Amino acid sequence: MNEGWLPALGEQVKRYLAYVERLAGQIADTRGVELRRLVGAWRALLEVHAHSRRGRCRGCRRGRQLCTVWWVANAYFVRRLQPGEEETFRRFRH
Repeated sequence: MNEGWLPALGEQVKRYLAYVERLAGQIADTRGVELRRLVGAWRALLEVHAHSRRGRCRGCRRGRQLCTVWWVANAYFVRRLQPGEEETFRRFRH
């Protein structure tokens, strides 16, 4: 992620995941464990789809554009889709 706004997007997603991980740490039951598992899975997925020095997704090997993984992370973790927007988002991406 080395193009202008891409590092900022990556940082916002990382901050959100850290926030959720902190919340999960305050939950002493299975829900906290599962939230931490989801955060770990998202971090691993985003690492697989990190951009190379040439600006390409390492997982998808697409051109210099956001892959679907980063579109979803942006929509749900940064923009935080509002109720009803999910369907519009799905139609736009597929």
